[in-house]
Amino acid sequence: MIGNLFENIVVLEAMKARLNINKEPNLFYVRTEKGVEIDLILKKEGMLFPFEIKSSMTPNKDFSKNLKMFCDSEADSGQMTVVYCGENYESFQGCRYIHYTDIADTVKNQ
Repeated sequence: MIGNLFENIVVLEAMKARLNINKEPNLFYVRTEKGVEIDLILKKEGMLFPFEIKSSMTPNKDFSKNLKMFCDSEADSGQMTVVYCGENYESFQGCRYIHYTDIADTVKNQ
């Protein structure tokens, strides 16, 4: 249950950040027929920026698995980001990792 609550908090913070700067949220969720799930997608200027949300404090290469499958299938995909409770990493397994408190700045500047 903690993972679900954490995911909701992050999505609400992203939505709040976009609305506070008078921008359409343009935030989406997707789950394909094959079970590939992306927790949050920001659509900006025709690009899709996927986010995976995890309550873990430790980076894990499996966190980016669905992000990579999504980006491989979507030509208009941008930077892959994992939002979690640990330290920021500009690149870990080809994916950016950010602390959940940085989601507002990330979606404002994306």
